[in-house]
Amino acid sequence: MSGFGTFIVACYTALGLAMVCVLLYLVRNWRWKWLIATPLLLGVVALAVAPFAEEAWIASRFEELCRNSGVHVQREVEADGYFDELAGDHT
Repeated sequence: MSGFGTFIVACYTALGLAMVCVLLYLVRNWRWKWLIATPLLLGVVALAVAPFAEEAWIASRFEELCRNSGVHVQREVEADGYFDELAGDHT
């Protein structure tokens, strides 16, 4: 991931964590505050990890799909009108 992309992920992760902290502060006296804050915190963590996980998945798929790509010479044949410098044939 580029430096700018990492910066964007860090910014929205910090903003999400700040929002969860503010929410926890506002409901600090509630008995069930963790029931509200835990799903939000897990959502922020998932949003922070998702771009890196997607990039790793794309890289692994790219490596798998491109493993056998390219030009593969299976055998050599002689063709009329082709100059083979190694054989010295001037056909």
